[in-house]
Amino acid sequence: LRIGPYLVGVDKIGHFIGQGSYYLNEYIKLGRLHPKQTRAFLHDRLLKYGHQLETNHLGEAGTGVYSYADLAANHQGFRFLRSLVSGTKPYLKRDASGRFQVVRKFRFLDYITDDWDEVLNPSRLRTDTFLKKASQNIVSDVCSDFHLAPTLFLNATNKRLKRSDYVWSGAMREEEETPNFLDIQKICSNHAQAKVQEHAVFESDRAIQQL
Repeated sequence: LRIGPYLVGVDKIGHFIGQGSYYLNEYIKLGRLHPKQTRAFLHDRLLKYGHQLETNHLGEAGTGVYSYADLAANHQGFRFLRSLVSGTKPYLKRDASGRFQVVRKFRFLDYITDDWDEVLNPSRLRTDTFLKKASQNIVSDVCSDFHLAPTLFLNATNKRLKRSDYVWSGAMREEEETPNFLDIQKICSNHAQAKVQEHAVFESDRAIQQL
């Protein structure tokens, strides 16, 4: 799905609204449980909650995929929903009769970033075996198109969130233990280099045979 300059999976809209609302409800609950804690504490607990969602049935447990792009969309949905009626620039305000009136137009482009794009923000796969199989599928079905028109895949605008804004610190530590990132650019580049080396070996062998 293209929204402005961004290419995102259709599921990211569901994450923005659906999981964004989960985040908001959890944040409200955390605020009530820990009324004296700092925003940094609440934010860390919220990201841990998001991590738990992504490792359970909504992500890794069901599909074997831990999607950082999903987490980014979740977080931005939370930011939007939280600002509906509060903050310095709410979308809705009550008029004299107590009814809500729209005072600010919503634009997806105010919230979408490159972090929503799973090519630019690769997912992490649960096992080495899964990564190997997925990489083989990308080589056979995607890399030829990638090499013909890489800009269609690497559609970066350089508008990005800080990783710590939407990824729990514990998940970052897990990356070091299981760095199985499905990085299309890296997979296709490695495949191209391997093909070049294979061709060089073939030409070398043929030259030796002709001596």
